[in-house]
Amino acid sequence: MKKIALLVCILALAVCASAQTLITFSNLTPSSSPIPVPNGYGNLDWEHVHSVDPLLWAGSGPGFTNGPDAVSTFVGGNYVCIFQPAACKATISGSAAMPRFQAQSASVSAGYQQNVVTFVAYLAGVEVGRQDFNLTVTNQVIDFPTTWGTIDQLKIWPHVGGGQFGSVVFYTLTIMPEP
Repeated sequence: MKKIALLVCILALAVCASAQTLITFSNLTPSSSPIPVPNGYGNLDWEHVHSVDPLLWAGSGPGFTNGPDAVSTFVGGNYVCIFQPAACKATISGSAAMPRFQAQSASVSAGYQQNVVTFVAYLAGVEVGRQDFNLTVTNQVIDFPTTWGTIDQLKIWPHVGGGQFGSVVFYTLTIMPEP
């Protein structure tokens, strides 16, 4: 009986350790102008990622309203890049609560017009991979390469296109916490 109980406990821990985490942004405060996503949200740290209620913000483009929630997050775009050029790129990092993770997928779109976004994965300051994705203003799910493995930082770089700063709108982000 003790062996069965021990086996059940081990299996339960294995299932919990490998559970995906779906990060949505519906718990962020709806805002009529972009505000930074707070560090620690979803157990990650966020640099130059902004949240907004696209129905309340006059600066949102057609790609902002394709998600399931009233609040979406974004990187880049003219609103951010013109006033703060360093904010045209963003970083999602592990936090004290979760130092490392595996990036699995994201539900995203371009905010204003079709563009390309590059995601670059790092572990301990060393690049472990990068991937370009073509985005349109229609919501799509992108899968990050499994070859990246465990990372501690994901950099996001929307490219300039059509004379406009590129952008990426996040509706969800799926990660796997490091066991």
